[in-house]
Amino acid sequence: MTSLIQTIQETSQAMGHVSPEKRAALVDSMAQLARRLADHVSALDDIPSHYQAFTMPAINDQIAAAEKRTEKAADQILTAAESIMKSLAKMKGDAAAEIQNQANIIFEATSFQDLVTQHLNEIRLRMKELNDDMLALQNCMTSISSGSGDAPLQKTRTRKSERPDAHLLNGPTTNF
Repeated sequence: MTSLIQTIQETSQAMGHVSPEKRAALVDSMAQLARRLADHVSALDDIPSHYQAFTMPAINDQIAAAEKRTEKAADQILTAAESIMKSLAKMKGDAAAEIQNQANIIFEATSFQDLVTQHLNEIRLRMKELNDDMLALQNCMTSISSGSGDAPLQKTRTRKSERPDAHLLNGPTTNF
């Protein structure tokens, strides 16, 4: 499937190689396309502002709530495991050794909280990128519909080394 931008670029390049009659028809077609785009742009104009005002804050609130609940659960688990370990001092034998092994497994398993936080931070970064893309698209479409969009917009992605979580090597894994 050919993208709209690719079609416009190909049409612009073809303009220099066609007869004046066909060139006039191409210009007319491009003008109609521009009018249709302007109509659609105005219909989509409030999406980025709604997203910034309502959707992004709601997503961030949900992520923050998940972080707090995960942290609270990890703290409760650690507190219970520590209590079990204190009670083990009064016990002896194979049962005590088995309970201690299981308590150690519980301590190790509470690392889930750090991993969940890493995943949630990754979601935050992706949502910010999505928000930035929507704003760039809105600016592009607004400049096209107003006729001021002659210069191509440059979009650069945040490189992994520039991110605040770059020290995590490859970030949290999704393969488990």
